[in-house]
Amino acid sequence: MEVNMFKIGEFILYKGTGVCKIEDMTEREFGQEVKILCIKTQLIKKKSTIYIPTDSKKLVGKMRNILSEDEIHTILREMSVDDGQWIDDAHERKNVFREAINSGEPRLLIRTVRTLYSRKQELLLKGKKLNLSDKQFMQEAEQMVCDEFAMVLHKKPSEVRSYIENK
Repeated sequence: MEVNMFKIGEFILYKGTGVCKIEDMTEREFGQEVKILCIKTQLIKKKSTIYIPTDSKKLVGKMRNILSEDEIHTILREMSVDDGQWIDDAHERKNVFREAINSGEPRLLIRTVRTLYSRKQELLLKGKKLNLSDKQFMQEAEQMVCDEFAMVLHKKPSEVRSYIENK
């Protein structure tokens, strides 16, 4: 993915972090002159500045354009019957959820959220709760999806959760 495809003022998704706004593209010197892409995160809880060396394919590869409204509706329509399967093995489940979050891939994030929503409902009927690890994965995946979808769909992040559940 080329950095030139991103512009100052544009919103992007930085995998593992969420929706960010490109605030500036500037040059900084670190022993030798290196171009740096400066991104200001727009997440409510995580206001920080991330500096991305533009010559780092690995780090630049973690950036993608945010989805369009049509892309969001298409993804939700395609996934309407895909709630994901619960993985009993806790270690394997953690790896699958961690990979979904690190990928920033909308379908994987939505599958993670829906799988955990479904599991949470099952457990509530039995008077139980999600374990801490699963709860944290649900919150992180939900945060990433809700931030992006809320921005694109002009909804509050709190409204996006029920929107995803009902699609």
